[in-house]
Amino acid sequence: MRVEMRTEIKRLHERLGTTIVYVTHDQIEAMTLATKVAVMKGGYVQQLADPRTIYERPANMFVAGFIGSPAMNFIRGKLMSDDDGSRFESGGVIVPVSIPDNAVKPRDCVLGVRPEELKVVENDDAAIHGVIDVVEPTGPDTMVTAMVGGHAIVARAEARFQGRRSDKVRFSVDAQSINLFDAETQDRIETRANRRPL
Repeated sequence: MRVEMRTEIKRLHERLGTTIVYVTHDQIEAMTLATKVAVMKGGYVQQLADPRTIYERPANMFVAGFIGSPAMNFIRGKLMSDDDGSRFESGGVIVPVSIPDNAVKPRDCVLGVRPEELKVVENDDAAIHGVIDVVEPTGPDTMVTAMVGGHAIVARAEARFQGRRSDKVRFSVDAQSINLFDAETQDRIETRANRRPL
């Protein structure tokens, strides 16, 4: 019934073309009904943007973790840079990143990647290596929880995924789909890849 009501509200809003302020704790309602979403914490707006921007380019770790189910994976590590370019490194994870400033100094940061952006692959040069902890078939897809360098991460795999607990697993990830956050401020670090137009 709630889904039907959401559809009716969306239809009514589009037909009337008037401004509606809708307050909800339900992220699905916020994402599906809104043309602009204001994510708040402690009475302060953390980010005000269209749903796609909120989802793909969250302003900070609070927004990133609040929007999306399952939530965005967070992996603590370091941002490194040398003659080969910039990259994020943590135990079992090496992800190339493109930072606008070529003189990036090493610093602590947090890699954020959504479960649906992690693709199970066979090749050894995959960005993320881990060991399967839990496999949860849901029908249309399979949720895979893997231990990666001391971090538990969740990936949304295809429905027919055959991995089992304790199996080794490798994930590739598109550089454009990741987010980097400063470990101290928890604010998003802008990269060339995720500055793409929306």
